[in-house]
Amino acid sequence: MEPRQARIGRQALLLAMLDEGEEGPVLSQLEALSWRYCQGRVGAMEPHKIVAAIETAAKRHGVVDGGLYREMHALYHAILEAVHGVTRGAGRAGRFVENRWPSFRRRARHAV
Repeated sequence: MEPRQARIGRQALLLAMLDEGEEGPVLSQLEALSWRYCQGRVGAMEPHKIVAAIETAAKRHGVVDGGLYREMHALYHAILEAVHGVTRGAGRAGRFVENRWPSFRRRARHAV
């Protein structure tokens, strides 16, 4: 695999855009790179449901360890960046993450 094809953002976008049954080559590349990944569905476009769906899928598929603060912290930052990118800055998921995980809010403020 060429280094250009091994960019995580590119692979994530490809995986997200492909229909069921078309993702085989991308999944093979992710496995060849030993990258952890998961796929899931969100039932609604409400920010708290998006956060909950991604969090659940990531824990269930072993992408993150729910007992490790640093992994969950990184996951929430990734979710916020993704929502920000998809909504072009209009997303308000941050307050839903803060309400769901108060300790995340306290610790995240100093970790800028």
